Amino acid sequence: MTLAAEELHLTHGAVSRQVKALEEHLGVQLFRRMTRRIELTDAGASFFSTVTRLLSDLAREAENIRRKNDETRLVISSGVSFASKWLTSRLHKLMARYPDFEVHLEVTDATVDFATGHVDVALRYGNGQYPVAAAERIMNETVSPVGAPAYRDRMGGLRSPGDLAKCQLIHEIGMNTTWERWFSTMELPYPRARGGRLQPR
Repeated sequence: MTLAAEELHLTHGAVSRQVKALEEHLGVQLFRRMTRRIELTDAGASFFSTVTRLLSDLAREAENIRRKNDETRLVISSGVSFASKWLTSRLHKLMARYPDFEVHLEVTDATVDFATGHVDVALRYGNGQYPVAAAERIMNETVSPVGAPAYRDRMGGLRSPGDLAKCQLIHEIGMNTTWERWFSTMELPYPRARGGRLQPR
């Protein structure tokens, strides 16, 4: 109660009276009052959890509204690989060209929801088909199969794309470039060969 009073700039007695009034209004006891301490009752703990969540939602919504009305704030969301290998080393050029903007970089591979107003621009790897956003291609990529020379020799050599059908393939979970798409591009049947799975983090 003393710490709450200090944070709210009220007296200890004023906080105690407000808590008592709240308990009378709710018709339940929120605290167990002991000799030198107090603790939450089950009802108090439940009420505390709900109030904390609602206050967090309120603070988050207030921040979203502030961001929507802040015309100098630019939030760029980029995938982890693209941000580390290309974007971060060039970001200073954007900031130098537009010094009045407060540039924030969010590095994540998660899907962006533009409706929240949290992100202004998103850079993602994909086919460019995003119904709720205007998309523009900024670069192309070449994808090639790779393998260890020892494994290649063990498989008797790989002389054509079709020879990969007999190999064990590593599948990266969550990637748009899959082995199935690669075989389709090469106009070859997808072998559905068993292999390891890699989950990037």
